[in-house]
Amino acid sequence: MIRGFRRTSTAGAMAFALWYPAQTPPAQGLLSKLAGLFGLPSSPSQMRGEDPRVGGDIWLVPVSSGAKTRVTTDGEYRSPVFAADGQALFALHGAALVRIDLANHGVRDIAPAPDVSRIAGIAPGEPSGLILVVEAGGRHLETFDLGSTRRTRLAHDPNNRADATVVAYLAGDARDYGNIRLTVDDQHTSFRAWKDVVVQVGEQPRVNLTNGNGVSSRQPALSPDKKLVAYVNVGRVLDP
Repeated sequence: MIRGFRRTSTAGAMAFALWYPAQTPPAQGLLSKLAGLFGLPSSPSQMRGEDPRVGGDIWLVPVSSGAKTRVTTDGEYRSPVFAADGQALFALHGAALVRIDLANHGVRDIAPAPDVSRIAGIAPGEPSGLILVVEAGGRHLETFDLGSTRRTRLAHDPNNRADATVVAYLAGDARDYGNIRLTVDDQHTSFRAWKDVVVQVGEQPRVNLTNGNGVSSRQPALSPDKKLVAYVNVGRVLDP
């Protein structure tokens, strides 16, 4: 009797398995794939769109505010991020990805990048890799290996709101580094408008780091030791 019951149960289980297909585990979202990316908060919010192609020269300023240091002088730089050791910057220069030595400000081309709008940061757990925001073929993210210069697309669902928010956040100017948040604020007078880089440390008052007074600054990034901010001075904007 028991043997017959087991036989019947087994057949029933097989029939159920055929009728009810195995469930595919949900795909890993971008937030999980990029966990630990410096500057990406655990719950990013949808940011306003900014023109990613605006360029200028790269400057450094202490997080505590103070004297600024000019790093480049030939313009057309965009989206600086610090190397993992803090000794160099990676940036876009025209249509190229470059490395800028902070000891002597020397610039070295790494690879062509005409379709890249933003360097999002150093790949989590991969100091020799970058995360890029790419516009060609629909805005998406790619990893870039600094050794081989190989680029690999990070799969994501453009119809998934959480994934779309991550991509939009990394394409924007704001960055959140835990207790340090960098934003870009609109400023204006009656006859001119510009943007300034603003920092907030913990619950302390927000501090304007660039004070452009008509000269816009954008695309800030924090150094690994959290002491310096790199940003792009994009020049004077006269139209309010």
